[in-house]
Amino acid sequence: MPPGPLPLPIIGNLHLLDITRQDVSFIKLSKTYGPVYTLHFGSRKVVVLVGHEAVKEALLSKDNEFINRPYIPIFYKIQHGNGIFFSDGDLWKTIRRFTLACMRELGMGKNQMERKIQEELHFLIEMINSHKGEPFPLKAFIGAPTNITFILLFGDRFDYADPTFVTFLGLIDDVMTLLGKPFLHVFNALPYLGFLLKPHKTILRKIGETNAILHRYIQGAKQGVSENSMGSYIDGLLFRQKEEEKSESKKMFYDANITASVLDLVMAGTETTATTMQWAVLIMMKYPEIQRKVQEEIKRILGSERVPTYEDRKHMPFTLAVIHEVQRFSSVVLQFPRCTAVDTHFRGYFIPKVDASRIYMYRSMFKIPISSLGSEFQNKATLYTANKVETQRSASPKTVELFLCMCVSGAT
Repeated sequence: MPPGPLPLPIIGNLHLLDITRQDVSFIKLSKTYGPVYTLHFGSRKVVVLVGHEAVKEALLSKDNEFINRPYIPIFYKIQHGNGIFFSDGDLWKTIRRFTLACMRELGMGKNQMERKIQEELHFLIEMINSHKGEPFPLKAFIGAPTNITFILLFGDRFDYADPTFVTFLGLIDDVMTLLGKPFLHVFNALPYLGFLLKPHKTILRKIGETNAILHRYIQGAKQGVSENSMGSYIDGLLFRQKEEEKSESKKMFYDANITASVLDLVMAGTETTATTMQWAVLIMMKYPEIQRKVQEEIKRILGSERVPTYEDRKHMPFTLAVIHEVQRFSSVVLQFPRCTAVDTHFRGYFIPKVDASRIYMYRSMFKIPISSLGSEFQNKATLYTANKVETQRSASPKTVELFLCMCVSGAT
């Protein structure tokens, strides 16, 4: 096993972690133990990979060995091994492959989705203008990116005032907030103390409320699903379920897995972009000189009338660099926990296939060393050149970049 700090009885190395910002703790420890090291979360051994190069090597050159998901108590209680993110083996491969293909079919990464984002931008601008220059909460920005995901999931957008939409937003915010609570991390490390803790119980109750809403939509969509009427991710899942019922193959698209897969995208697929947007607005407020440079670049390329397209990013390197720096600084997606499917060697270390062993991967948004960026937002001139955003293979997804770029443009 890779080296690491000496664990204490019962708690392991939990005393070395800032539970509210594990990513910062992981980076700090990597300066002592290197980009690959071992921690103990209670009695569980955890191998931590820090930085773009280490994570890239694990995911690309040893992808079949680092393919499984570990047992994490809260996510097992939520999904029971179903869904996109915390299933593993053949189930994970099948649902992941289907999800990627379905999203492409629905327009993800294509001009079709670009138009949907442009349409949603107009609704966002209307919402901002409705406040007539008066202050309003940052959470008001959540509706727009959430609707982009919901168009893919349900086939249509929601009005920002729709009661179901408002309920969805409240449940998503509550669950994601609770998932970051320190006591939730204690529960994951020491699940036998669950009877003393409250956050996981509240999470499960709110997940139950969310699943009840999803179940209504899924049952309603079952009535008219066919190959010629697939206008959403739910339609695609149900059509595959229907096709599966005709065959003798192992069932992958059963009801619990369909609900879990939609829930994964409702939670993780909406909150990440929405939170990144809020960080972007906060950072623009804190660094007005950065905001001014972004505004100048956008106006120079787009003028005052045209909305941006994905192709415009090639001509707006500073704006794109700011978006990438916002993503690095905010670290909305902190870790990608996995576990080894077989005994393996990685960078000279032996990592066994053990039920209690898992891998946390903290990936730098950029190829430049994490230590050279630090924990502060990089608002100096080096931001423009250091990131080399046009060549970053580790950059953000196309749709996220485009949406953030459009929202920055619309806000200016």
